[in-house]
Amino acid sequence: MRYTFLTKGGNEYVLDLDPTATIRDAKQFFQILYSLNSEKIQIIYHNKVVSDSETFSNFSSPIFPGFFIVSDD
Repeated sequence: MRYTFLTKGGNEYVLDLDPTATIRDAKQFFQILYSLNSEKIQIIYHNKVVSDSETFSNFSSPIFPGFFIVSDD
């Protein structure tokens, strides 16, 4: 399934992930594909920071894109 992530700076990232993938998996893909430091990324879904162990099957967003990335970098 395709998931879109936005940053406060307006950057858009797209990942194709299995719904069983975890937030930690997504962070590792961000590091590999986009050179973002996975240790400094927080992913926010509908104003809530999500834990690394949550899977994408837990989320369904009526609002596009639903996911935002916050990084200390």
